[in-house]
Amino acid sequence: MTLKEVVDYLRKRGVSIEFKERSDGSLRIVSIDGIRYKGSEGNNKAREKAGMEMSAAQKEQRRKASKESRESHKKTTPSLSKGEKRILAKENVKRRDEGLNSIKRKQARASKKLEGDIKGIMKRSRSARRHKAGYAYRKNIETDVEFLKNNWVIWRRTAAGTEEAYMHMYPKTTRYLEEALDGRHVISDSALFEARQIRYLFLEGETRSKDGSLTIEQGDEMQLRRLMRSKEDIEGKKEDNRKK
Repeated sequence: MTLKEVVDYLRKRGVSIEFKERSDGSLRIVSIDGIRYKGSEGNNKAREKAGMEMSAAQKEQRRKASKESRESHKKTTPSLSKGEKRILAKENVKRRDEGLNSIKRKQARASKKLEGDIKGIMKRSRSARRHKAGYAYRKNIETDVEFLKNNWVIWRRTAAGTEEAYMHMYPKTTRYLEEALDGRHVISDSALFEARQIRYLFLEGETRSKDGSLTIEQGDEMQLRRLMRSKEDIEGKKEDNRKK
């Protein structure tokens, strides 16, 4: 859920929220129900509040889903068409090449019963194959981009006494990840993880690492170089899988 979706979600539930919109379209929440926040505190508090609100809603959703699931079991499990069997067989060949277990026809039929077709289970299978091959989940990349744009920002006070976003701390890293979402680069799971580890060397809003040995620009370059080695990670993972 993006920060804009969090704001919409809470406002629909009567929560009063004030925010500032940055030039890149991201938000910084400055007030929730009259309580003022600085830096990324408001963003974090809004996510926390939405999480608590949603947990109650999710409990009710799970209760309804459980009831629907019990009712769906009463229906006859559909069979697979010839075309669906061919699709399943091709997908299973690719899964075995990646060292994954085949999807049983029984599993595909159960998915078809719940979702109306096997497109859902095929999409999940393709995602699992890519992750097994070393690719980062798209959702994880999206999460990192949003986090970088909403939290890792240096603020300054203007002559008018208001705060404004002075600079993003990791512009090169953010841009490279955004380009990956557009299909211009591949990102490996290990590279994405290690880029996060580099950020842990810094505190939000600080221009040097915790021990003072690195500048924020160096941290940005380190992350970028690690992300650019993603293709090597994936090729190495494929080679390891072939040896197995």
